[in-house]
Amino acid sequence: MSESSDTGKGSGFGRWLRLGIGGLLLGWLLSRVGGEELGAALLGAAPLPLFAALLAFVALISLQGERLSQLGGGAIRAREGASLQLRGIFFNNFLPTNVGGDGYKVAALVARGLDWTRAGLIVGTDRLWSLGAVAVAGIAVLPALGPRLTTDLAGFPPWAIAAVLAVGVAGLSAAFWLLARRVRRRSGGEPLPRLGGTKLARVAALSAAAVGVRLGRFAALGAALTVDLTLGEWVLVIVVLNLTALLPFTPGALGIQEGAIVALLLALGADSDSATALALINRAITWLGALVGGLIWLRGRRDSPAPTSG
Repeated sequence: MSESSDTGKGSGFGRWLRLGIGGLLLGWLLSRVGGEELGAALLGAAPLPLFAALLAFVALISLQGERLSQLGGGAIRAREGASLQLRGIFFNNFLPTNVGGDGYKVAALVARGLDWTRAGLIVGTDRLWSLGAVAVAGIAVLPALGPRLTTDLAGFPPWAIAAVLAVGVAGLSAAFWLLARRVRRRSGGEPLPRLGGTKLARVAALSAAAVGVRLGRFAALGAALTVDLTLGEWVLVIVVLNLTALLPFTPGALGIQEGAIVALLLALGADSDSATALALINRAITWLGALVGGLIWLRGRRDSPAPTSG
């Protein structure tokens, strides 16, 4: 999203208003559970599964960085891609702004020498695969949810719909790149790299692995807090998490995401204290990554050469 429509004091007020709304939503959620019970749930969390959840977050950032590297066609190293992901999380969670992580990634790639078209294509395709892989997983596990959800999707088996959706994501991303290459060729600009079948397969594998790592992260949080869900139910939690992350009303969907996770976990049979504790620990892990991203961003600003006056 762009900030171009916001100006002056109105812009600053709107940004801080969204942050305040997120804080109020989170406060309201906490007010609905007992402080002692919630504290007991947080303090009673098993440390080993919590550490495993943290490692899963690190693995997720690494996979996402490698995916950016594959899409960058040599212009982005995997380590640089992981750094971009962390800085994007920082912008999404700690700055009350409309710009968001994807907007920052595009601007950062342009600042390091890529043109706007290529930078936008890389980040947009990365987002498409991130959301598409979660959607494919969500549809594929519908039969595992049993009677909790209707699994008859217009007479088609969920696995077939998931397969069609996966092919659609691959086809759409390839079409985007082909269109951009043709437009660039006609305009006489620098040619864009190809997004061939081998690279698409690698991107698809990395996206599937990222979903698996996310699943492991929440399964570990569930083990730490004795929230016992099936594999399909944890996938459903991931789907809801990603859908709420798209909502622009508060920075990082603060309060909205926690409320959605708690409501879903309660519907799936978890108790309110454990559900709330899981949502809070998940936010804490995300904020930890955001803090690392913020430190990387600040270091980059400090190390940037100061502008000279001519």
